[in-house]
Amino acid sequence: MKPTWATVDGNEACAAVAYQLSDIIAIYPITPSSSMAEAADAWAAVNRPNLWGAVPSVVALPRPGSVRARQLLAYSSILAPRADRAGAASSGDSS
Repeated sequence: MKPTWATVDGNEACAAVAYQLSDIIAIYPITPSSSMAEAADAWAAVNRPNLWGAVPSVVALPRPGSVRARQLLAYSSILAPRADRAGAASSGDSS
């Protein structure tokens, strides 16, 4: 079979590779990469499989500054230990 070639822009090329290698695709509403998010969302909507035969889940993250973004940030800071506290917690230092 003869290979097929197509000319695409950098965002579409990056989105195509990321889609093929991902199980979950988090899209974030920023202007320069909007076409990447739109492409991934369109491919998932038509059940296009990735390299493993699964259709990746596409999750839209909230806009920065929104109430939901602040909630996620607060929640993640509770769950994730801070780097400056990690050493103190493991060494038994209570300062």
